Amino acid sequence: MKLVLAGVMHSPNLGDGVIAACIDEAARQYGRDVTLDWLDLAGRTSPVPSLTQQSRRTAILNILDAMPTFAQQILAQPLVKAQVRRKLAPLLPGKFENARGVIIGGGQLLSDVHLNFPVKIARIVAEAEARDLPIALHGVGVAQDWTAKGTRLFGRLLHSPKLRFVSVRDEASRSHLTQHLINLNTPKLPEINVFPDPGLLAADLFSSGAPANSSSRPRVGLGITHPVAIRAHSSNADNVAHLDWVKWYRNLAAELAKTYQVILFTNGSPEDETMLAEVTALPLPDNIERLARVADPIALINFIGGLDGIAAHRLHALIVAYSLNVPSLGFRWDAKVDAFFKLTNSEKFLVDAPELPVNELSGLIAAAGQTTDRRAELRAAARNGVHEAISALLS
Repeated sequence: MKLVLAGVMHSPNLGDGVIAACIDEAARQYGRDVTLDWLDLAGRTSPVPSLTQQSRRTAILNILDAMPTFAQQILAQPLVKAQVRRKLAPLLPGKFENARGVIIGGGQLLSDVHLNFPVKIARIVAEAEARDLPIALHGVGVAQDWTAKGTRLFGRLLHSPKLRFVSVRDEASRSHLTQHLINLNTPKLPEINVFPDPGLLAADLFSSGAPANSSSRPRVGLGITHPVAIRAHSSNADNVAHLDWVKWYRNLAAELAKTYQVILFTNGSPEDETMLAEVTALPLPDNIERLARVADPIALINFIGGLDGIAAHRLHALIVAYSLNVPSLGFRWDAKVDAFFKLTNSEKFLVDAPELPVNELSGLIAAAGQTTDRRAELRAAARNGVHEAISALLS
């Protein structure tokens, strides 16, 4: 029984692929011969970008980031529509053929950065409606601020007569979505379920740890994120913009290396890989190594599972670590990270990193494992959320 899973599972940011893999595993556990056919909203079929694609993506993001919002929309919308026309639309007939329904999720899909998701999701909804297929919106994050044009486009999903199920991944997202529905003059608000992020099921996919540790020191992964991504979502964008991020990452890595074997890594995003190259351009202490870009979401899960601790901005590096009981120190930058640390009762290990001395950050990693353990409860709820979304489509 085929369902379409529409998301960003082939994003070079492998955290999105982790979400899809976890939803897929939960669907397998659902039974009834349910299979998910993955449909990437950008029309991608692989998470590995070419060097040319990496450079082009980083350049475009930097250009858009420097523009005011209205100018971003003027430039971005034709680019997104062209991508839909050239890459996404040709995939739709094959993906939707013989499907029983569509799941849109998970990840921060109800966000309006450069109109990217509003345009693409509207196209998926149009295809589902044309084929009379039910739609489930599941496990998504919802940004607080949408542009007027983005709100109208998301309205095509939220007001669709084919929408059968709505769930978000945290209470903040439910609050944001409720307000957006009010702004859309929705005559009857749908039930908005809250289920934990599907990425919490990463432990179900873990198969082997990182390579054997040749050092006697504990292994800590330091996730590197490009400031262009941080600025796009940070509530403290002005301070972030003026920080010398290369210097900060190098100083933090050197401090961590006094105690740990430090592995610098990314979730795979091209701009993050660019930043990692800048951080490692000059020699670093012997106890610091650079991880080559991991090949796929399962490889990311297995790498994180082999660590003794992690410090990162990227949400799904932190979610995978939590699922695998790897002590985690989060760097505050996006409300979705705050929501996850609140959910797991780990708020004291989410810090405004640039404002704390690096030696304090190093000490916090050692204590980060001392959190209230809700893993079994949250993983069961995440699995149940996928099952409820499927049941809504098949009922």
